[in-house]
Amino acid sequence: MISLKYWEQWLAVISALIALLSALYARYAYTQAKKANQLTIHNLIKPIYVAFDNLTNHMDLHGKYANKSEVQKFCPYKMEVPLYLNKTIARDIDDYWRACFDMSDLSARTSSGRLSPEEAQSVEECEAIEKRLRSSIKRKFESIMKSPL
Repeated sequence: MISLKYWEQWLAVISALIALLSALYARYAYTQAKKANQLTIHNLIKPIYVAFDNLTNHMDLHGKYANKSEVQKFCPYKMEVPLYLNKTIARDIDDYWRACFDMSDLSARTSSGRLSPEEAQSVEECEAIEKRLRSSIKRKFESIMKSPL
């Protein structure tokens, strides 16, 4: 007959194998959950990226004569930026949108011929901010959107 010590050793080996399989499964579940979270965040950021791209395209077409209602379309997306992106990108996007909005607001006055020299200088400053931040933000967005899941 098989001794009790022999069964205890087999039971210990089987328990160790089960513990090892459990650890492997837990690690696999962790990596899958991490990928799912990254995919969810990617899907939340994508509409912001598309809206930003639309805004930059509008600014390319119209420049300092941008349509205020078109620029305002980005506002709801701008509000979501701090939720999903880091503070640096959020600040840059807010500064970019503010420059675009100020340009569009001042351009409405330009069309009626009521632009003062100070306002003209403000338009030029906003245009410089818009040009400076656009490429930086686009690069940051593209690196986020292309990051491996």
